[in-house]
Amino acid sequence: KGHGEIPPVLTQLNRRPSPPAQIDL
Repeated sequence: KGHGEIPPVLTQLNRRPSPPAQIDL
């Protein structure tokens, strides 16, 4: 199993316009 390979699900979550950093504020 390759750890370096990122699944499409993770990329879609990163694509979200509202990052967790903003919610923390």
